[in-house]
Amino acid sequence: EAAESRQEEVHQDEEAVEQEEPMAKAPNKKLHDSMERLEKNMRAMRKLMSDPKMKKEAIANCIEMEQHLLAGLQHAPAPHSELKDQTELEYKVAFKRRMLTAYTTVLDLEVALDKGDSDAAKTAYRSLGMERKGGHQIFISEEDQQRNRKGRGGRGGRKRGGEGAGGSDK
Repeated sequence: EAAESRQEEVHQDEEAVEQEEPMAKAPNKKLHDSMERLEKNMRAMRKLMSDPKMKKEAIANCIEMEQHLLAGLQHAPAPHSELKDQTELEYKVAFKRRMLTAYTTVLDLEVALDKGDSDAAKTAYRSLGMERKGGHQIFISEEDQQRNRKGRGGRGGRKRGGEGAGGSDK
């Protein structure tokens, strides 16, 4: 019941976003929104995976992640100028393959959680993170990647090692 309720909420959220912002404003808005929601679920998953009592919630979170990936799959980004040796179709097919790989990884995570195999769950989660990073390197232009890093303050405002490590950046 909880999973069905969360699925309905996700569907309602996606419909609300579609009604709020017309596609003419931002051609990749649907992809962006799906990926933002996926990111939110990935952050939540770190906490859920660490608590065996949260197994049902973690699996429901996987199902939401799958939905976001399928929604994003339908909205391939426009090819950027850095990928000159690919046709538009090749680019879109490569994007879809990458999304399906991420989807398969989430399925692996879901099964590992169901079996209570924390090592396999951690491995699948790490693989999903690597898939995300690799996909961004391919499908987001260097210019857009730099703009995103500046707008978010790097890794969500946190730094690893050196200045600002281990605490807030206030």
